[in-house]
Amino acid sequence: MSMPRLLRGADAIGEYLGISAAQVMHKHKQGQLPTFRVGGCPYATTGALDDWRTLYRAGKLPG
Repeated sequence: MSMPRLLRGADAIGEYLGISAAQVMHKHKQGQLPTFRVGGCPYATTGALDDWRTLYRAGKLPG
């Protein structure tokens, strides 16, 4: 297993998840992604996104 990376910005997070930057921002603002904000920019780790994706696909998360 590789080390989690820190992704900076909606474009990078969206590319990693296969969704648009607009979808990332919407989910970020709704608290539906494991992201955090520094200044005006969302950040996420690939490890947290992988965990979120697993739970989402299993139907254990809303949205």
